[in-house]
Amino acid sequence: MQAIINADIVLTDHIVKGGTVYFEDRIVAIKGKDDPVKAERVIDAKGNWLFPGLIDIHSHGRCGHHVLDGDDGELMKYADALVKCGVTRFLPATMTASLESTQKALDCVRRNMGKGSARVIGANLEGPFLSEEYKGAHESRYLLPPDPQFVEKNADVVKIVTVAPETDQTGDFIPRARKAGAVVSLGHCAATYEETVRAVEEGATSFTHLFNAMNPFHHMRPGTVGAALMLDEAYVEIIGDGEHVKAEIYPLIIKCKPLNKILLITDCQTVGGLAPGTYQSGGMVLKVDERIARLESGVIAGSVIR
Repeated sequence: MQAIINADIVLTDHIVKGGTVYFEDRIVAIKGKDDPVKAERVIDAKGNWLFPGLIDIHSHGRCGHHVLDGDDGELMKYADALVKCGVTRFLPATMTASLESTQKALDCVRRNMGKGSARVIGANLEGPFLSEEYKGAHESRYLLPPDPQFVEKNADVVKIVTVAPETDQTGDFIPRARKAGAVVSLGHCAATYEETVRAVEEGATSFTHLFNAMNPFHHMRPGTVGAALMLDEAYVEIIGDGEHVKAEIYPLIIKCKPLNKILLITDCQTVGGLAPGTYQSGGMVLKVDERIARLESGVIAGSVIR
């Protein structure tokens, strides 16, 4: 029996301050700070937080490693970098690229499902079904109209797919992607409030990095942001670096959304975990500091947080 003591243990609905976790190959018991400790090996958390293993549903890489080249070894190194951040399961996210390159990345995920020190549990398809106006750091030349067949043929791998709903001229992408088993997330879009509500009615259940790469909220044109905040049934991702969304906005989000519908994500780029500087990544030149990565133009390309 082993024990972690003096930890602020984060549980589903409360925190055990100064508690103890007993474990063997699995957690055996959780006790309060006044409970006598009996274990063969004791690890002192020294008052730090103790979380369950984190699930990273939206990151693009870390420490120079990613899935974008479809290389199995690179993906496993990516997993090794994430597990050091407390992540035990993850969905490697793509960036907009050619369908051939994207397919190569998805095939790599397919070969490695269930593997890795942080376990690969599928892929997050962010692009190429995005709007030109709010493409962010995604490359224009690879953007495509929503293609449900591409999701359907990769249904065993694609767990989340982002779409700009106003670009779906046929109106069948969201229902077909949902039927294939993917979570449809709305983002990188210029959709009106009405288009956004209709997309949720058709089966979209989440919003990709709320506020970022979508039309801003206006009292006469609430748009995507307004719908995301007002539709209780939909999840919203928040990039939790205090830069993509200023921390002063967090209380507003919490007032608008049920807590269990707020997803904290990293949106970490491949350069996350590297020293501040200038790097080449995915055909882009990125300027990196301790919290964020930017294109040479100054446009935010993603975070570098753990």
